[in-house]
Amino acid sequence: MSRTNLKRQVLDILAEVSPKTASKAKRQIPECRGGLKEQLHAMNKYWRLQLGLCPEPTIAVREYLSDNLVVTEWLEYFKHLIVPYIVRNDLPKY
Repeated sequence: MSRTNLKRQVLDILAEVSPKTASKAKRQIPECRGGLKEQLHAMNKYWRLQLGLCPEPTIAVREYLSDNLVVTEWLEYFKHLIVPYIVRNDLPKY
């Protein structure tokens, strides 16, 4: 099992931009146990669903939520491409 906690890294990125969003996400993102591959898959599934709730088109940005990326690359895409949609659309919704 990997020692890396992807949820913690995601919450840290969100907190840099919006502490309110990070607080809400902390309560709503499900815990994922397992290795990085399992954590990445679960995180992608969660954020794809959340982005699908946006009133604006998100198909293109959801393509960056790929299970085939290296985690460092995924985190960069998340920070620079996904987070703006999350904050702008007041996600997560549930």
